[in-house]
Amino acid sequence: KVQLAGFSNVNNFDDTEIDLWNRLIGAGTRDEARSILIKAYMKTAKRMNLEVQARNWWPSTNFMDAIRKFNLTPHRNATFADLIEGLNITEFFKLSHSDKIAAQSEEKAQDETIHTRTIGESRQLKAKTVRTPPSEFYEMINTITAYVIAVVTLFADECKHYKGVWAVRMALKNNEDAQDFYKPQTYREICWTIIADARQFLSTVVDEDDFKNPQFAQMPVTNLAYTAQQLNHKRPFQPMDFPIEWVSVPSVLPSIPWGQPPIAAAYSSMGRTPQVQQTAGLAKINSDVHQPIQRMMAPYWATTTSSPNFHKILAAGGLRLNALPQQMVNGVQICYHHATGRCSKVGCNRAHAEKAHIPRDFVTAFCNVVSPCIPLFLAQQQQQNQGHNNKQQ
Repeated sequence: KVQLAGFSNVNNFDDTEIDLWNRLIGAGTRDEARSILIKAYMKTAKRMNLEVQARNWWPSTNFMDAIRKFNLTPHRNATFADLIEGLNITEFFKLSHSDKIAAQSEEKAQDETIHTRTIGESRQLKAKTVRTPPSEFYEMINTITAYVIAVVTLFADECKHYKGVWAVRMALKNNEDAQDFYKPQTYREICWTIIADARQFLSTVVDEDDFKNPQFAQMPVTNLAYTAQQLNHKRPFQPMDFPIEWVSVPSVLPSIPWGQPPIAAAYSSMGRTPQVQQTAGLAKINSDVHQPIQRMMAPYWATTTSSPNFHKILAAGGLRLNALPQQMVNGVQICYHHATGRCSKVGCNRAHAEKAHIPRDFVTAFCNVVSPCIPLFLAQQQQQNQGHNNKQQ
């Protein structure tokens, strides 16, 4: 009840509405709980005037089990396949009639063999395929709408995550006349940002002391205001830890083959071979790069083999070099260029640290600063190149 109060954003946990949850958790079977949830979902859709956009939703096995166990989000180190566990927007990606029939058959198979199947058979049944993310504007709107209805059904109207997702929906709706700006990759990035926000929101633990001392409480919050702002201004954004499974080649690296430098991998994904001089001390290529940095820098490496100029990259986003986080390795400041894949400075006096010696906190902070600037910098470079070509013509 206390945890629900945190999700529902009420001032007093005694005010939390738990009737629906009592019925869901207390239902005798999964099908009974599913029927209760669908009825509540459609009632919410009607109250919100969103009946037309409410999907003919059939809550999945994993979704219902997560709800009934109140295990609403996977652990933070979950694999990509685990990310459809619990409450998140993938549950509302479009499901065809044949997919629905297949899902029902899988659920029946799981239930019938729950006490007899081997560990290997269990893993095979659990090997799920994530539904395909939206690829066009109205499908994206409908997906967010269906998800919003479910969040409000479970956590009521004051839920901060709901308000954040709604802000993203309104930002899209406000730009309905600019649909050409959005690409399938944009919709996947929006979905991933909402998934990440839900995981952060639902993994925040709340207790009674948080309501007794609200000024010191760490209540569940949403970070979707930035996403909504970027969409309102039609600015590109690149979410952290975006999954390789959803990338569009060559905008983001599909994979980094073992031992292959990020530069070469980016070019090979485009069918091109870079001419990289690997003379010791001149072009120091680092293939041991943290994955979030690989993904962030992939669009850059797909356009050039030059070591990144962070002064210009940050300037494109209105930032200065002092915005970059500091990190010492054995008493020496880390080399940002080496950490991103290539340092071409002769006699570089910065630390060329191995990935294992670079803290993940630094990686996160570094990507948070640089990530929004990369697409802006590349857009500037493209405009400059077009202007130069036009002048030559």
